Amino acid sequence: MTKTLRTIDQQPAALLGLDWQWENGDKFALVEAVAHCTENGWEYPDWVRKVIGEAMSNMYKAVYPDVDLDLSKPGRKRLPEMGVDESKLADRLKKELAHSLDLLGLAIEKTNAVRRRKITIRDLHLADFIAGLCQFVREPNPKFKGVNKAIRKLAAELDYMDGDPPLKRYPVECWGAPEHTIKRAWKRHRDEMVALYSDLPDEPADDAQV
Repeated sequence: MTKTLRTIDQQPAALLGLDWQWENGDKFALVEAVAHCTENGWEYPDWVRKVIGEAMSNMYKAVYPDVDLDLSKPGRKRLPEMGVDESKLADRLKKELAHSLDLLGLAIEKTNAVRRRKITIRDLHLADFIAGLCQFVREPNPKFKGVNKAIRKLAAELDYMDGDPPLKRYPVECWGAPEHTIKRAWKRHRDEMVALYSDLPDEPADDAQV
């Protein structure tokens, strides 16, 4: 049964950004998306269907390489070969499984998966905060101005070693991030931020400036 949900651009709000996190290294984002969809009766987004479909197709074709899955072809071989040694089938599956788990983002130890996810989300947040603190210019080439100043300011606001925790708007994953970590996060996601801001509409002119 589908539950009542909040949508943005026809997509459940809980799924927003997970495709971007996936593309930027947070492989646990796929697990989160599938879990949300399963528990709420939502359809899988296109990117989820594509990743899962590719992994499952690869595994099936690896085990049954002679079966043609293209339904449009006449006279295609529809069923797996009978009498095949089960040990051979198991060996084929085992060889393909490692690749498919890697494709699904599950070919890492559980502890590493959690740590990698935390770092990925932290870096995405840091890059987003830096972009928000900078001035974005479109001409002649789109770029952010004042990056170094923004990095120093953000590092100072995230530093809580000698005082109170950072402002509530900063997620816990970002607390205590030093300048070199912020710089690395910005370098990793700068191009995505430029593309994101380039796609945003121009802000309306201030009436006082017209």
